[in-house]
Amino acid sequence: MSAFLKNFLSSPARGSIDDIHYWRNRILNSVLIAAAFLGGAAYYINVALEIRNQNWTAVVLYSVIFGWLLLITVFQRIAYNLRAGTLIALLFAVGLISATQYASYGDVRVWWLGFSILSAVFFGTWTGVVTSTLSTLLYLGIGWAMSQFMFVSPVLDEYLASPGMSHWTSTSIPFFAVSLLGIISFGVVINGLRNNLQKASKLTAELEEDRIGLQKRTTNLERREIQIRTAAEISRAISAELDPNRIFQQVVDLMKERLDLYYV
Repeated sequence: MSAFLKNFLSSPARGSIDDIHYWRNRILNSVLIAAAFLGGAAYYINVALEIRNQNWTAVVLYSVIFGWLLLITVFQRIAYNLRAGTLIALLFAVGLISATQYASYGDVRVWWLGFSILSAVFFGTWTGVVTSTLSTLLYLGIGWAMSQFMFVSPVLDEYLASPGMSHWTSTSIPFFAVSLLGIISFGVVINGLRNNLQKASKLTAELEEDRIGLQKRTTNLERREIQIRTAAEISRAISAELDPNRIFQQVVDLMKERLDLYYV
């Protein structure tokens, strides 16, 4: 358990542009910025309403949630898993509140569709499939509990009749189908992007190896060229000079200068 928490809360190394985590982090940052702006408007509207109703518990709850949203948006060095997990948990919580308040007439399916798809984007296709399945089962569970009058919606009691189990079932089928289609589509795109990034990274590594090899071969050719030129100059010096002492001195000087043989 401790190992899981450590892995979940640890901040992974920042990926390069050819790493899938880099792009997931970019998407997360963009979504969090948009959520912070939209959530700010919703926060001020709801807080003003709750203050008017003197519902201080709701005011504190909204403030804590919005404050945490701003925190994970601004401080991007917080662990990726914690930031992404918080975002999708907020979507799930808002959908759950909508389901208990407005039953199947509310926008619970919209919130949980975003919950499932973003789970797939941030944590993988199978995570998205699991969250979509669990969301659909919970949706049907809430519908069954309401149809059995285990609890009722405080809003619908005043304006609308609580929907029957058949309505919950009929609306859960398109929700589950659309969420799976979205998850699979995003999964295909992300897997394609991952494969392309891996190929690009492999090609970059191969090009770097070729560059290093070419540089080594160029260095060897330059050294051989210097050796050949030095040998030619030594040959010319021997043929042009008759004094053995001067010939030896010229040969020694050329070998020291051209071949880096300072011990000669």
